[in-house]
Amino acid sequence: MNALRALLFCLLLMTCRGELMAAERGSFRTSDGVRLEFLSAGAGPLLVFEPGWMCPAWIWEAQLAYFSHAGWRAVALDPRAQGGSDRPANGFLPERRARDVRELVEHLRPDAPVVLVGWSMGVGEVLSYASQFGTKELRALVLVDGFLGGEPTKEGMVGRLQWLEGLQRDPSAFFDGFMKMFFARPQPPDYLQRLRADIERTPVNSAVLLQVGHLTRNFWGDLAKVDRPVLYVCQRMLEKQAEKVRATLPGAQIEVIDGVGHALFVDAPERFNARVAAFLGRP
Repeated sequence: MNALRALLFCLLLMTCRGELMAAERGSFRTSDGVRLEFLSAGAGPLLVFEPGWMCPAWIWEAQLAYFSHAGWRAVALDPRAQGGSDRPANGFLPERRARDVRELVEHLRPDAPVVLVGWSMGVGEVLSYASQFGTKELRALVLVDGFLGGEPTKEGMVGRLQWLEGLQRDPSAFFDGFMKMFFARPQPPDYLQRLRADIERTPVNSAVLLQVGHLTRNFWGDLAKVDRPVLYVCQRMLEKQAEKVRATLPGAQIEVIDGVGHALFVDAPERFNARVAAFLGRP
């Protein structure tokens, strides 16, 4: 039965990659006038996916397919300056990005508590959401392979700024290295080309401002105040941070996956989806 289920999921994922428009594309306008796009599939309680730095909504395509078929309304956002959304000159602080997610939820008008899933930079944004707007209307948070920050050091800030200088100096070389951290398992060449093309659509200056906006933030205090179920999923190299999540928020669940890259939900979609589904329970 497990082998059959795995085969069916693989077939579903292949169909999803070939026909992404099975998910409907919608848009709304934020309170500061920015048009943001999103992908939506299925019907049921709302499950919102926030991608990481410069990445498009469709990087969650395997999750949109899986959870929409499992009884959820699965929605993935193209954050400002990413994917098909507008590319404004400002609004790149995590607090504003969290407000964008909030306004997406308000636009969709769910009639039940919402699950937020944040990956990479999106981890801080969903925690900022909970801090700013409270948890009354949240069902759970899923935090995926993201750093929660800490007290900034001079060495750390200088290192990050020098890294960002590389993006401004030679974007092509920067993206060569950046994409290597995403996957530990082979991905189809056309998939990688498509993803890189979308990542490169984010203006360089916007990408830098996004990083600077997160550079001095510490989201551990926000995490400690969360009174809803939390699942932290990461690759092995972030295991110590996963343990810190559990120490900071007793009752938080953690899942460490071996043999995957930063985009672990793409490298190991079946394991990731099954773990999140087990954490959330029935829609």
